[in-house]
Amino acid sequence: MIRSGYLSIAVCAALLLSACTTTSSTARFYQLAPIATDAAPDEPGATVLALGPVTFPDYLKRPQMVKRSSSTSIGIDEFNRWAEPLDESMPRILAENIDALMSDLVVVPFTNRAVVADARLYATVSRFDSDASGRTVLMVQWGITRTERGVSVAPRTDRYVTQATPAEDPAAIAVAMSDLVEQFSREIAALIQARILNAEQNQ
Repeated sequence: MIRSGYLSIAVCAALLLSACTTTSSTARFYQLAPIATDAAPDEPGATVLALGPVTFPDYLKRPQMVKRSSSTSIGIDEFNRWAEPLDESMPRILAENIDALMSDLVVVPFTNRAVVADARLYATVSRFDSDASGRTVLMVQWGITRTERGVSVAPRTDRYVTQATPAEDPAAIAVAMSDLVEQFSREIAALIQARILNAEQNQ
């Protein structure tokens, strides 16, 4: 009887542990979203921009969402994850955004060697995360070079900030981070228009 009692307790404990593990191990997945707009078709003879490389710090090269708790401390969220690695999705969304904003510009991956580009945009992301208050930051150094004429946009560091609401909601954080990529995209589009396309039209 004593052994049977111990066995029953052990079985119950194992079942409870199994149920808890099943419930807590369910991960949720999120992704960055492009600008919500109907992109105009690219014009014939449009300027070609090669985008890349876009490099990321190692702390962001993971499927889990990262939350900053202090200037030197970050938390890794095992149960809220990116459906696509951030260092792959962010450059893709950036390219989609710029292409959508400019009908006289075609954006191609830098790795597409079959396409001869007129200019190349390179970037290094140093921060792209949210803190406990929902404050979300993108810090990136970037520039644009012309294939034949050298530098069009000299290397610069830009910092974009927005607020995720509610602060603890991973979906809200994904929306906030998408908004930061949109801000960055619009800054790039404005400078391409001013420094490259307008200059070509004035020739």
